[in-house]
Amino acid sequence: MRRIQKGIALCYTGDMVLKICLVLTENTIDKNIQLIERYRSWIDIVELRADFLDPQELLYIRRFPKLAHIPAILTIRRFLDGGAFKRWRRFAYHTVCPRSCFCGYRTA
Repeated sequence: MRRIQKGIALCYTGDMVLKICLVLTENTIDKNIQLIERYRSWIDIVELRADFLDPQELLYIRRFPKLAHIPAILTIRRFLDGGAFKRWRRFAYHTVCPRSCFCGYRTA
């Protein structure tokens, strides 16, 4: 994924089709859904930066794809990796990993 300006990135699908991705960094899921609705006609996919969500919103990230009605990427960047998330290990293991088909969670 290549960021072209704040909030917008270009990414390729597995078959090398260029897509416009809206990067969502609001602090609530509802605010992020409002952004999707505002820009829906110009975007192909969204990236929800869960590390920017308020802690109480993290409990509801599993429902985000159904609310968005658009292909979505969930990103949780640790503080050490330039993100805003500081409680990585406990959250990733208990919230994301048990029901994910793929998880890039590393313990090291």
